[in-house]
Amino acid sequence: MDAALIVVLPLVGGYIFASRWIVTKYVVDREDGHRLYFRAVFYGVFLFAVALLIRLILLSWFDSYYQIESVLSGELRGTLKEPNDPALRSTLVTALFALALGSIFWVPFELMPQNWKRFLFHRAIRNNEFETLLARAVQSVTPISVTMENNKVYVGLLNESLHTGVNRKYLTVFPLMSGFRDSNNGKIQFTTFYNRIYKNLGRVSPSIRLEDFEILLPIEHIQSLNMFDIAVYTEFQKQKHNKKKRKSVGRRKPIR
Repeated sequence: MDAALIVVLPLVGGYIFASRWIVTKYVVDREDGHRLYFRAVFYGVFLFAVALLIRLILLSWFDSYYQIESVLSGELRGTLKEPNDPALRSTLVTALFALALGSIFWVPFELMPQNWKRFLFHRAIRNNEFETLLARAVQSVTPISVTMENNKVYVGLLNESLHTGVNRKYLTVFPLMSGFRDSNNGKIQFTTFYNRIYKNLGRVSPSIRLEDFEILLPIEHIQSLNMFDIAVYTEFQKQKHNKKKRKSVGRRKPIR
């Protein structure tokens, strides 16, 4: 029991620190299994070493600290099989220090500039094409086009922050257009244009808010996903319309 307690406390501190420290939190959020365990062990050992160093400094420089630790060691006697072993009590105090450090040591790093945090986030997702595309869409405020398994297509803006995406099951999309993709030729036919609805929303139903139009799309049913530029789409539609118009004029019979 004594050894288990001494080992578990730094491990918990290591996990808390690694999952909250801005340098590692985005990576830890995307890890599981043995990789996460070894990361907790690594930082647990690091925190234990730091805690031991801090204790030695306090014991050397401050006489009053020795009295405080003696009182604390006395309170911990009931948790040990061999309460009279001073080395065991000192080790337990160090393990508690490691847990405390892991719980608070990450806090100052939250003051880092947003640009640095964004860099660390993108570094954590650099091998995940799905999250990378979503992050680009959120950062540039660019719509995405999502094709579902039933060939339903949604074009809209992601209503999410850059740091979401851990074990996500849904995409939250604020729709701009929707329609269907032809299963034969792959072409998209848009049937609903939400901007027209949004313009008349206050007149039609004042009680409905824009947030009420958000759509949750289950990720497991997404067939494809890509960035969607409204201006480029509009230009393609114009070119397609002009091409059809020229063909129509060319097919007219000359007047005799």
